[in-house]
Amino acid sequence: MIAIRMGAHTANAGRVYSPGGSLEPEDIIDGRCDVARNIAREVQEETGIVLSDAIAEPGWHAIHMDSTVTVFRVFRLASAADEIVARVAAHIASDPHPEVEEAVAIRSRDRTAHNYPECIPPILEWLFSRDGR
Repeated sequence: MIAIRMGAHTANAGRVYSPGGSLEPEDIIDGRCDVARNIAREVQEETGIVLSDAIAEPGWHAIHMDSTVTVFRVFRLASAADEIVARVAAHIASDPHPEVEEAVAIRSRDRTAHNYPECIPPILEWLFSRDGR
């Protein structure tokens, strides 16, 4: 899983989680929240990755913890993790005001590997158990 570590100047400094963000007014289209649009925009802003270049697994997933709902979808990219991390690093270096400090390749469900918010370890558990890890 490719994740991001937020920059020191952000509200979530040092936290590691999947790229994305909170819904914003422009994500409301015809009175409905366009979650797919929000995720695509946030991922591209934070990482330079264009989700239309990825293969989306069918379906959406959600986790509810501490009065917060996290909605996510699994996308598969054709490149190896190290290559994606390098591409994200180049994107961050070219951004005059990056929110992200670095990309991180998460290779296991170890909940202590990084400074995760509470919603990420259950997602990692689910993700890596599907892949037999």
